[in-house]
Amino acid sequence: MRVYELAEKSMKFDRHFDCENVQFEILSDDWTKIVMLQSDRTVELHTQFGMHYQTRVPKFGRDLAYHYPTCDLMIGGASNEVWRLNLEQGRFMNSLVTECPAINAMHINPAHQLFGFGGEDGRVEFWHPRERKRIGVLNIAAAVASTIGSDSLDSFPEISAIKFANDGLTVAVGTSTGQVLTYDLRGSTPVVVKDHQYGFPIKSLDFHSTGNVVSADTKIVKIWNKDDGKAFTSIEPPTDINDVLVSPGSGLIMMANEGTQMQTYYVPQLGPAPRWCNYLDNLTEEMEESPNQSLYDDYKFVTRKELATLGLEHMIGTNVLKAYMHGFFIDLRLYEKAKAIANPFEYESYKHKQIQARIAAKSASRISVNKNLPKINKSLATKILSSTAAEGEQADSDDDKKKKKKKKAAVFDESKVTAENPLGDDRFKRLFEDEDMQVDETSHEWKLHHPSESRMAAAKQAFEKVDDGAPSDDEDDYESEPEGRGSDESSDEFGSDSDDDQIRFQNTKQPKPKYTASRKPPSQHAQQSKQPQFYELKE
Repeated sequence: MRVYELAEKSMKFDRHFDCENVQFEILSDDWTKIVMLQSDRTVELHTQFGMHYQTRVPKFGRDLAYHYPTCDLMIGGASNEVWRLNLEQGRFMNSLVTECPAINAMHINPAHQLFGFGGEDGRVEFWHPRERKRIGVLNIAAAVASTIGSDSLDSFPEISAIKFANDGLTVAVGTSTGQVLTYDLRGSTPVVVKDHQYGFPIKSLDFHSTGNVVSADTKIVKIWNKDDGKAFTSIEPPTDINDVLVSPGSGLIMMANEGTQMQTYYVPQLGPAPRWCNYLDNLTEEMEESPNQSLYDDYKFVTRKELATLGLEHMIGTNVLKAYMHGFFIDLRLYEKAKAIANPFEYESYKHKQIQARIAAKSASRISVNKNLPKINKSLATKILSSTAAEGEQADSDDDKKKKKKKKAAVFDESKVTAENPLGDDRFKRLFEDEDMQVDETSHEWKLHHPSESRMAAAKQAFEKVDDGAPSDDEDDYESEPEGRGSDESSDEFGSDSDDDQIRFQNTKQPKPKYTASRKPPSQHAQQSKQPQFYELKE
């Protein structure tokens, strides 16, 4: 149990018990006298210094109520009797014997002290405080079954909560199936039947001074009108609810729940804040005077550059644009219209992008060589990955090739092949990571073992240099093969290799000896520029 000082807004003290408290009641005007009903049939009386007295009841208790005029503490539980402990005389008095098999809830009318006992048989009995006799019974279970329908009930509607209003004529009853019924004591039919729709037992009931009923089950707190049942509001906390306390004459609602902190809510429409937290009214007034709307659902944020693109710069300073940070908020409909006018071919560009995306998706499914190759032995990695991809494309059905693939799979795992490790074996990983493993393709030994690759590399370099010094297209009409030499002879010259792997190229193109009448012969400067040119490439 924890006691809080509201003026200081802090905890005053806390006390620990040997077993769980089922219900408690404050006997005095302050906190100094409290009675506790515990789950082991124990009733403890506490004062300011601690526990004052401890006693037990015959059966397990479920609820208790204190009758101030007679100082009787009435306890109901798993029995048809209501035990009366007189705190003035310090002894048990004669019990009130009801027709209910067990008492789940009880309450005393604050106006005329009428006792109300709610049983697990779905009935509420009313007893006279002085004569100690039953004067009336309400069959709540029958009213719920006739209103809601017996087919929609998962279990029998027992009484779980009961509360009298301060007017002395109205009573609210909650059931274990999640219904709340309000009655006028002068009639036997319910005025309003409110269903919480969750199916959990009603745990707390309270009448607010505004004429609303505050009812709570495990999941939700509903506030509704006691006369017509019209919903006022509802509160759904993040954790399960155990009890609800409404500050009298105010809009402050506190909830005891399964969480570590109590949930506190303030509803200004229900009433002002209590005296000990009157600053809540100032906060709500400031919120109403200066509402800060930070979310715009129907607006689009644009910058000055986008406004210039849409041609809406002339609207800066008008009510159409709302300045915010480094841009403006504009109505979404106006933005769509301006965008359609500024870029009428937007659909075509969108269509083109979608086509390109589909083409890219199709091409991505094809086998391609990964360009993220290692820095060491890059050409070797390219060759290995290319050969692996080529073997995957070929579907050979011969038994010999299948056996070869099985033997290869025993030492080569294709699932581990990556661009950094093309062999798929960690034993050869250093081949593509260590600089000492770099293959020198310019060495004489490598050229002897790879003659074709060395020739292709040298030829590629030669052709690139020849293409850089090639004549223009206008002079090609006057170029032909050299006199006295055929194409075979020139091809032999390109195809022959020397011993030291050096390749020499000779540009043997010469001007044509004959000219047509319509065209003039080339000038002397042009003839000199057409002389044979020689290029020598060395390593």
